[in-house]
Amino acid sequence: MAKVGIYTWRTQVSFTPQQREKIERICRRENISMSEFVRHSVEYYLQVRERQRRQIQEALRASAGAWKDRDFTGIEYEDTIRREAEERLQREIGSARLSD
Repeated sequence: MAKVGIYTWRTQVSFTPQQREKIERICRRENISMSEFVRHSVEYYLQVRERQRRQIQEALRASAGAWKDRDFTGIEYEDTIRREAEERLQREIGSARLSD
């Protein structure tokens, strides 16, 4: 990567022929350079990633302490769910055998 100016860096990017064709079409339609297209695309990607990171952090904050008022652990809860699912499955298998 070569430094071009105070605020920019030059780098090399490889595209498939299909990607290049689509990018060139967009650049012609919007009258922008491929470099500008890449800069905009990278900026958009970075903004989306940052938004996703903030949403994940907010979801984690919102769910923090969700189990604090429960009288059982997460493992005990999972065991109960699995046991109930196994019992339902066994009942279904038994019902299917009776109807054969």
